[in-house]
Amino acid sequence: MALVEPGIENPLSMREMEVAVLAASGWSNKEIAHELRNEEGKQLSRQTIKNHMAHIFAKLNCRDRQHMMLFLLIYGWVTLPDLARNMRRWRPPVPISPKEQGIIMPQTILMQRKLRSLAMQLRHMQAREAARG
Repeated sequence: MALVEPGIENPLSMREMEVAVLAASGWSNKEIAHELRNEEGKQLSRQTIKNHMAHIFAKLNCRDRQHMMLFLLIYGWVTLPDLARNMRRWRPPVPISPKEQGIIMPQTILMQRKLRSLAMQLRHMQAREAARG
């Protein structure tokens, strides 16, 4: 699979970047749709978010959200603090039952672990690149 060349200009639109950052931060399509509004102030549909995600994956040649997150980080279009800030900012649109809280908290912890792992991979890749050049 061909990688996007380093230093390339970000091919994503502003809206696609908004969606990509929230998706990379662990938000579901439903949560993203609830958060974002169109120019008229109306909530976006889940299908609109799915369409944005399909365009993002096609433009970045990604296969999933984790792969997309790596691209965003590697090319500097988003930083780990950006992703972490969006993870902490998330508030459910409706109150969550105790049973659901037991599901959401482990998912957040899992996403934080993935981010730490991706950060380590990114540091190793940068170190290898620096050693080559």
